[in-house]
Amino acid sequence: MTIGERIRQRRKLLGLTLQQVADEFGINRASVAEWESGRSNPDLMKLADLARVLRVSSEWLLTGDEKHAPDAATDLDHHYERVRRARFKLEAGICGYTVEFKDDDDAPPIVFRREWLQRNGLRAEKLIAMKVSGSSMEPGLWDGDTVVINLADAEPQDGAVFAVNYEGQCVIKRLRRDAGQWFLASDNSDKRLYPDKRCDEAASILGRIVTKQSDRI
Repeated sequence: MTIGERIRQRRKLLGLTLQQVADEFGINRASVAEWESGRSNPDLMKLADLARVLRVSSEWLLTGDEKHAPDAATDLDHHYERVRRARFKLEAGICGYTVEFKDDDDAPPIVFRREWLQRNGLRAEKLIAMKVSGSSMEPGLWDGDTVVINLADAEPQDGAVFAVNYEGQCVIKRLRRDAGQWFLASDNSDKRLYPDKRCDEAASILGRIVTKQSDRI
């Protein structure tokens, strides 16, 4: 590949536009397009800055030498965000809680594409993952499924699923609004075992469920 082809390859791999690269140098996008087409080449000073923007070495841009090839792990870090697995440790009182992270080999983080998070208005540092316990949310959520909770979204929403501190216990329930009141509802149709509960002073919303991982199809 030529220098221009390597520049274009890295720019596209990192999800950068011509304009974004141009803005780093205070030049117009046509100049970057000329670098990529081979009609012109960046001078040595710009090449060093361009290598920084593209997260590669100047040597690789100049020569394509495999000894200086970009690290695949760096690419992964640029494209993906990690969400840590955790559990709520509820404290005395309704609202108090801490989050205990499970940083061990049996509980690796969940990985999401950065563009998916951005498209859905989510920030990885405000997300945690935890396992579902019990059958109250079947068939939507099964015992052992993993859900991702957005701690930045604790605003009640009719029909949405939330993690809730209910009487000192972390439960996952669907919020329902009826006759001006909020209720914690289970998806399980057996209301004898899983009756709806009024969402009053005994309940505090911890965060909304934004996605799940399940082995059930």
